[in-house]
Amino acid sequence: MTPSARQEAARLLDAHPDRTRWQAPGGETPDARQTFIAASTWPDEIRHDPRFFTQATEAPTPLLAGFPDMERHTSWHTLARPLDAPAGQLSPNTTSENLGTAIATQCSYFEYQTANAATRTYALPWLIHLVGDAHQPLHVSLRLDTNGEWDGFGTQFRVRDPAGARKSPISLHSYWDDLGGPRKLHGNALDTAIDNLIAHHPQSAMDAEAPAPQWLDESWRAAQANAYPASNDDIAVIDDDFRERSRAIAERRITQAGYRLGRLLNRLLDGPGIAIPQ
Repeated sequence: MTPSARQEAARLLDAHPDRTRWQAPGGETPDARQTFIAASTWPDEIRHDPRFFTQATEAPTPLLAGFPDMERHTSWHTLARPLDAPAGQLSPNTTSENLGTAIATQCSYFEYQTANAATRTYALPWLIHLVGDAHQPLHVSLRLDTNGEWDGFGTQFRVRDPAGARKSPISLHSYWDDLGGPRKLHGNALDTAIDNLIAHHPQSAMDAEAPAPQWLDESWRAAQANAYPASNDDIAVIDDDFRERSRAIAERRITQAGYRLGRLLNRLLDGPGIAIPQ
């Protein structure tokens, strides 16, 4: 990100109503970079926050200062695109608010004179998070299970990885989420992981200027070709070939997401009136 885009991101995140909850390791006050990293997981954290509610399944909760609404917006994290359907065809059950529309909406709040600072403050953590979601293959795919039911973006497909950190069976969706590394990666370990990804995946080879619909299409194609292990067992065992192939895909997608997020935020935050990518 450019220095001015970083400065504007820091200013917006400092004004976020949950800013005080984003503590650095050890409980000390985080700096701007640590705040940015903490903000990236906030949309997942509110899934279990009683201050918020899930539309259609829970009663609305009281509106708190600084928030435009208290909905968890769980539908924003995914795009229901069946793996056995033509490219671009969505499930009939797809909601009007999904990963694709949510990214476009959050971007629109940064257009010149279209939204106030509070709206942008709320939108920025969502945008940071959703760019990552768009690059995780199992956020953009659905597959029918043996009973003809959708598998919930891989959440109903159970796997066990003998070489993994988690020894008990987990969902395939969680398996792909974990491929990026430990969930609380920070400090020197985080810096080392970033350096390794950049060294293996230089920006010049990552198509950083690609628009958001392409990100989603790439994830769908990756899921179609490589996201599921070839097993009909109730709990699929991850073998060496699948483990290495899925890790390579995940690392490439994570790095692409970082480059593309940086380019996008430069366009949105580095001065008013900048055109929004379609």
